[in-house]
Amino acid sequence: MSLPYKITLTEGGYYSFITKHAIEYRCYFQVSNGARNLFGLNLKSELFSFNFGPKEPLKNIPVDNRIQMTISKMLNDFFLKNPEAILNYICDNSDERAYKRHNHFMKWFEKNNVQSNKVLIKGTIPDVFYLGVIMMSEHP
Repeated sequence: MSLPYKITLTEGGYYSFITKHAIEYRCYFQVSNGARNLFGLNLKSELFSFNFGPKEPLKNIPVDNRIQMTISKMLNDFFLKNPEAILNYICDNSDERAYKRHNHFMKWFEKNNVQSNKVLIKGTIPDVFYLGVIMMSEHP
């Protein structure tokens, strides 16, 4: 069984890992500056944005299952440290592949949420936005 890639917290405050194809990925957890409003809902918990992708734009990214394992490990570690946090993500659509990204992320989440302790609420405006919100299923 494969293991996640080695994750490094950089001086810039983001996480980084390098794949077997020598592709560097950068991952960000950014607090939304005290914002506690999500689509009109007033939240009691802090809202974070999650973002990740290759350091350099790529046209074709080789299949690598360890990427999903590494992202899942980061998300699990994040929620262990921040159990009351709410995490949102928006899939980049600058190359018109947001729908594909969204489906990949959904599959990764379903496959790696083995303890079923997190929920993912997805939202879409087809061909414009593909997004989701993740929180612990026991969130207050």
